[in-house]
Amino acid sequence: MESAFGEPQIEGDELQKCLAYLQEELKLAAFQNKEATLYQNASVKYGDATSIDSPALKEKYRAANRLAQAADEIVKRRGKMGPIPDAASAGCSAWQLAYSDYSAWVSALSAAAEAIADGIEPPVRQVLKLASQFQKSRYAARDEGKKFLDHLGLDGNMIQKLLNGAAATVADDNWQPKEVKED
Repeated sequence: MESAFGEPQIEGDELQKCLAYLQEELKLAAFQNKEATLYQNASVKYGDATSIDSPALKEKYRAANRLAQAADEIVKRRGKMGPIPDAASAGCSAWQLAYSDYSAWVSALSAAAEAIADGIEPPVRQVLKLASQFQKSRYAARDEGKKFLDHLGLDGNMIQKLLNGAAATVADDNWQPKEVKED
């Protein structure tokens, strides 16, 4: 059997290994999306906080800190992923770089939020530079992911089933960050 690009599709035991890897990758993506949504919601809710002593500004910092801890959790979980099938190695490497860049960016974002909460000028340029780097590596990882999916030859129903399974797992996940210490 061949994919749309004429490459042989993966079958049998190798397909099962690839699907297991893909399911784990989708769980990480769903977890990242969940945590990013929590951060975005907090940013909107507390977006106009300006006073250094304001509880809203402290909540913005807590949200940024949670996002940074979630990014570290993603990198930690990636390290625990089982053997990566050869067919998934390029995508796996690309996602590893993207999540590493993501972790660096959101850590800088958290440090900037802390600086603002402490009345210090944040390193905005550094945060923007890291955000740009993450965007580049994320686009490259998505491209590799699309190639991998095409190589697997999955239909829309199977992809949806995998996405639903990942979303359900993340919904049941009770991960919580370490509490931010108040001064």
